[in-house]
Amino acid sequence: MLYKDLTQYTDGFEPSLERVFNIGWLDSNSDFPVGNVKPEHLHKLKELALGKHPFSACFRISRGFASCGLCGGITTTIFHEKKEIIGTFLLLVPSLDDGQYFAAPSTIIHFIEKHQYMPPQAFIDSLERLDLQEGFNAENVIREMMES
Repeated sequence: MLYKDLTQYTDGFEPSLERVFNIGWLDSNSDFPVGNVKPEHLHKLKELALGKHPFSACFRISRGFASCGLCGGITTTIFHEKKEIIGTFLLLVPSLDDGQYFAAPSTIIHFIEKHQYMPPQAFIDSLERLDLQEGFNAENVIREMMES
Protein backbone atom coordinates (compact mmCIF):
# COMPACT_ATOMS: atom_id res chain seq x y z
CA MET A 1 0.00 0.00 0.00
CA LEU A 2 1.42 3.37 -0.93
CA TYR A 3 0.39 6.82 0.13
CA LYS A 4 2.71 9.77 -0.34
CA ASP A 5 3.92 11.51 2.81
CA LEU A 6 1.75 14.36 4.05
CA THR A 7 -1.23 13.47 1.84
CA GLN A 8 -4.63 13.14 3.46
CA TYR A 9 -5.16 9.83 5.24
CA THR A 10 -8.11 7.92 3.79
CA ASP A 11 -7.40 4.19 4.35
CA GLY A 12 -10.99 3.01 4.15
CA PHE A 13 -12.61 5.96 5.91
CA GLU A 14 -15.55 7.58 4.14
CA PRO A 15 -15.40 10.49 4.24
CA SER A 16 -11.65 10.77 4.71
CA LEU A 17 -10.26 12.10 7.97
CA GLU A 18 -9.38 15.66 6.97
CA ARG A 19 -6.98 16.35 9.83
CA VAL A 20 -4.90 13.16 9.49
CA PHE A 21 -1.89 12.92 7.17
CA ASN A 22 0.06 9.93 5.86
CA ILE A 23 3.63 9.17 6.92
CA GLY A 24 5.76 6.18 5.93
CA TRP A 25 3.44 4.18 3.67
CA LEU A 26 6.02 2.55 1.37
CA ASP A 27 6.01 -0.33 -1.09
CA SER A 28 8.35 -1.75 -3.74
CA ASN A 29 7.36 1.00 -6.19
CA SER A 30 8.06 3.77 -3.70
CA ASP A 31 10.47 6.58 -4.28
CA PHE A 32 11.17 7.89 -0.78
CA PRO A 33 13.60 10.23 0.97
CA VAL A 34 16.54 8.58 2.71
CA GLY A 35 18.67 9.80 5.56
CA ASN A 36 19.65 9.06 9.13
CA VAL A 37 16.99 9.40 11.79
CA LYS A 38 18.58 10.31 15.11
CA PRO A 39 18.76 7.35 17.51
CA GLU A 40 16.69 9.18 20.14
CA HIS A 41 13.89 9.76 17.62
CA LEU A 42 13.91 6.12 16.52
CA HIS A 43 13.91 5.01 20.17
CA LYS A 44 10.91 7.24 20.90
CA LEU A 45 9.08 5.80 17.90
CA LYS A 46 9.76 2.28 19.22
CA GLU A 47 8.53 3.31 22.67
CA LEU A 48 5.40 4.72 21.07
CA ALA A 49 4.76 1.51 19.14
CA LEU A 50 5.94 -1.18 21.55
CA GLY A 51 6.15 0.39 25.01
CA LYS A 52 3.55 0.59 27.75
CA HIS A 53 2.63 4.21 28.48
CA PRO A 54 -0.42 6.37 29.18
CA PHE A 55 0.07 7.62 25.62
CA SER A 56 -1.60 4.98 23.44
CA ALA A 57 -0.86 5.77 19.78
CA CYS A 58 -1.85 2.40 18.27
CA PHE A 59 -5.07 1.89 16.32
CA ARG A 60 -6.42 -0.58 13.78
CA ILE A 61 -4.58 -3.32 15.61
CA SER A 62 -4.84 -6.79 14.09
CA ARG A 63 -3.33 -10.14 14.92
CA GLY A 64 -0.22 -11.38 13.21
CA PHE A 65 2.92 -9.70 12.03
CA ALA A 66 3.82 -7.23 9.33
CA SER A 67 5.98 -8.03 6.33
CA CYS A 68 8.01 -5.41 4.51
CA GLY A 69 6.64 -4.10 1.21
CA LEU A 70 10.21 -3.30 0.13
CA CYS A 71 12.26 -6.41 0.97
CA GLY A 72 9.55 -8.93 1.84
CA GLY A 73 11.05 -9.74 5.23
CA ILE A 74 9.19 -10.03 8.50
CA THR A 75 9.55 -6.72 10.30
CA THR A 76 11.47 -7.01 13.54
CA THR A 77 13.40 -4.61 15.73
CA ILE A 78 15.49 -4.61 18.87
CA PHE A 79 13.57 -3.03 21.74
CA HIS A 80 15.03 -2.93 25.26
CA GLU A 81 17.72 -5.42 24.18
CA LYS A 82 15.16 -7.95 22.99
CA LYS A 83 14.18 -8.88 19.44
CA GLU A 84 10.54 -7.97 18.84
CA ILE A 85 8.30 -8.80 15.91
CA ILE A 86 6.46 -5.69 14.80
CA GLY A 87 2.75 -6.41 14.66
CA THR A 88 0.19 -5.08 12.23
CA PHE A 89 -1.19 -1.78 13.46
CA LEU A 90 -1.17 1.93 12.79
CA LEU A 91 0.27 4.79 14.83
CA LEU A 92 -1.47 8.11 15.35
CA VAL A 93 0.93 10.92 16.26
CA PRO A 94 -0.38 14.39 17.12
CA SER A 95 1.12 17.10 14.94
CA LEU A 96 2.52 20.30 16.38
CA ASP A 97 -0.24 21.95 14.32
CA ASP A 98 -3.14 21.85 16.75
CA GLY A 99 -5.87 19.39 15.87
CA GLN A 100 -3.88 17.60 13.16
CA TYR A 101 -2.33 14.13 13.25
CA PHE A 102 0.00 11.82 11.36
CA ALA A 103 -0.95 8.20 10.58
CA ALA A 104 1.89 5.74 10.04
CA PRO A 105 1.99 1.97 9.62
CA SER A 106 3.87 -0.03 12.23
CA THR A 107 6.38 -0.93 9.52
CA ILE A 108 7.76 2.62 9.65
CA ILE A 109 10.23 1.37 12.27
CA HIS A 110 11.59 -1.24 9.85
CA PHE A 111 11.63 1.25 6.96
CA ILE A 112 13.78 3.62 9.03
CA GLU A 113 16.13 0.94 10.39
CA LYS A 114 16.62 -1.23 7.31
CA HIS A 115 15.88 1.06 4.36
CA GLN A 116 16.99 4.45 5.76
CA TYR A 117 13.56 6.00 5.15
CA MET A 118 13.60 9.61 6.35
CA PRO A 119 10.18 10.86 7.50
CA PRO A 120 9.30 14.52 6.95
CA GLN A 121 10.72 16.97 9.49
CA ALA A 122 7.21 17.91 10.69
CA PHE A 123 6.73 14.29 11.83
CA ILE A 124 10.15 14.15 13.52
CA ASP A 125 9.48 17.45 15.31
CA SER A 126 6.10 16.21 16.54
CA LEU A 127 7.60 12.92 17.68
CA GLU A 128 10.38 14.75 19.52
CA ARG A 129 7.95 16.89 21.51
CA LEU A 130 5.62 14.02 22.36
CA ASP A 131 5.13 13.31 26.06
CA LEU A 132 4.59 9.57 26.49
CA GLN A 133 3.26 10.15 30.01
CA GLU A 134 0.40 12.28 28.67
CA GLY A 135 -2.97 10.55 28.49
CA PHE A 136 -3.87 9.86 24.84
CA ASN A 137 -5.89 7.14 23.12
CA ALA A 138 -5.65 6.93 19.33
CA GLU A 139 -8.72 4.68 19.03
CA ASN A 140 -10.83 7.30 20.83
CA VAL A 141 -9.46 10.17 18.72
CA ILE A 142 -10.26 8.32 15.48
CA ARG A 143 -13.74 7.41 16.75
CA GLU A 144 -14.45 11.06 17.67
CA MET A 145 -13.30 12.23 14.22
CA MET A 146 -15.57 9.69 12.52
CA GLU A 147 -18.56 10.82 14.58
CA SER A 148 -18.09 14.54 13.93
